[in-house]
Amino acid sequence: MIAVTSSNDLKDLPLLAQLAFAARCARRVVNLFRLPPNHSDMAACCKSMGAAIRLAELFAAGNDVDADELATTEEWTVRAVVVASEICPPNERAAYAANAAYATLCAVKAAFEVKGCQSPADDAERVARAAAIARDSAISADEHVERMARLDCEMLHRMPLGHFPDFGEPIDAGEHGQLGALFQDLSRGTRCDTQPTSGGVEGRRRSKSAASGRRRIRNHTELSALPPANAWDEQAAEIDALRQQIEADRLQFQADRAAFDAERQALQKQLECQISKLEQQRATYTKQAEQLATEREALNAEARDIDEIRQTVETERQTLKAASKALHEASLAIGDERLEIQAAFDSLEDERCELLELRLLLSPASPQS
Repeated sequence: MIAVTSSNDLKDLPLLAQLAFAARCARRVVNLFRLPPNHSDMAACCKSMGAAIRLAELFAAGNDVDADELATTEEWTVRAVVVASEICPPNERAAYAANAAYATLCAVKAAFEVKGCQSPADDAERVARAAAIARDSAISADEHVERMARLDCEMLHRMPLGHFPDFGEPIDAGEHGQLGALFQDLSRGTRCDTQPTSGGVEGRRRSKSAASGRRRIRNHTELSALPPANAWDEQAAEIDALRQQIEADRLQFQADRAAFDAERQALQKQLECQISKLEQQRATYTKQAEQLATEREALNAEARDIDEIRQTVETERQTLKAASKALHEASLAIGDERLEIQAAFDSLEDERCELLELRLLLSPASPQS
């Protein structure tokens, strides 16, 4: 089995193109994942690896992924890598296939974090590294993936998808997308799933030939020879290093999850405390509102009483005003009568004076005169 060294030829591609590339590499070797018969984690591991590749395909196509599903898939994908590395007798092809799916999921996680990151260039670098690891792991699981991965890379570079570190244009990573079939006929350079172009016996003959060619390629991919005996030490050391890395990632994931749970519990307690305070404030405000409503009713009653008193006072004022007016008119009438009496009195006084003068004239003369 060949050992592949990572390169930076993927860094020229936008992030969605890198995710599509990693998903196709992992999809080509996912069927090589094998565990001993009746293994309790076989179904869950296979499901998680398929989910990891599916999330990468969805993200590459421009769709949103769920953060909770991403975390659950990551946990079981790590489990698949650990289980495949610890089985006895060892199955390197299964371990590399699981590592390809895990690296693909790491690329999805890094791309997911680019959206809300303050330094997206760093997470974009993580996407490129994870995609390269997914390719290298897939090639280590099956050396025939190398040429097909190279063809995918060349096609992606020729497409106007954008530039690194942007997300770029969405791309369909499936066999019916822009990149075509996952497995191709290496002898003639054509797709193994090409349909016959003529009907009848000739068409069926070509269809059978294409189908048998596809089966030969896939069987050859799945049944390629294991490394020679003198390479087992090197392969074992590489598997141990991979196992340690996976164990470190698992511990880091558990630590991050524990920190997240602790933070979530702290936030929940803080939220409950705030809710309790808000409930107390609401009860206080409700009581105050009731008191204000009672006081408002009392003030409204007082206002009604004041309005009644004001109306009574206004009525009495109008009555007094009318009485004052009548009194003034009576006073004026009395004044006029007094003037008339005074005039009559003056007239009588004048007549008395005239009578006195006349009396003096008519009286006998005094003795001196």
